[in-house]
Amino acid sequence: MYTLPTQFCNSTQQNRCLTCSARTNTCLPARRQPNAYLQQKARMIGISLVELCIVVLLMTSGMLYAQPALRDFIEDARAITLTNHLISLLHYSRIQALIHQKPITLCRLEANTCLRPWRKALTVFIDRAPIGKLDARDKILLTSRLPALEGVIHWQSFRRKPYINFTPLGETHSQNGHLVTCVRPGASATARKIVINRQGRTRLARRTKNVGSHKTSIIGEWAKRC
Repeated sequence: MYTLPTQFCNSTQQNRCLTCSARTNTCLPARRQPNAYLQQKARMIGISLVELCIVVLLMTSGMLYAQPALRDFIEDARAITLTNHLISLLHYSRIQALIHQKPITLCRLEANTCLRPWRKALTVFIDRAPIGKLDARDKILLTSRLPALEGVIHWQSFRRKPYINFTPLGETHSQNGHLVTCVRPGASATARKIVINRQGRTRLARRTKNVGSHKTSIIGEWAKRC
């Protein structure tokens, strides 16, 4: 706080000062008093009920407008996660066949038998004949739950088996085909197709193609399986 070090309080200064320091006998400058109108206006700041209702209405309208796009975005992200998870399991199964030099099977295993369609969890195990069934001579290497709770995977191959079997050479057991991933039944718009050839290599099928300066969807009949 500023003080007047060389001047002492007198009657004139005392009228201009808020206080006169008795300790130092110096004049302390007066503080600016708040304006009464500004104080009243500060107390009146707020919103009315009508304004609050308008804000709530606008927010609700915006959420309803953005909900379909947000739902599609979430389902598309789930579809990508499910597809990447399945591709990782395919690569893992093929590598294990090469490492162990034994046939490896990937499928949905229930009651020690491979079933279709694939859902909930998939199992990778060393599979000696009879292929497609887990017996005392076989060994489970991995059981992995699918990231989508309602996810369904449809497997269609040349030999029409409910499993994929990799030989010790890393090839499929004459099972070239494709897998269709669905985040939930009826979600054909987010379906993905994974193609696997006889050599055991996988690739993700394209969902769009360029036509001039535009992209056109090329989702085929396989997507209707969802």
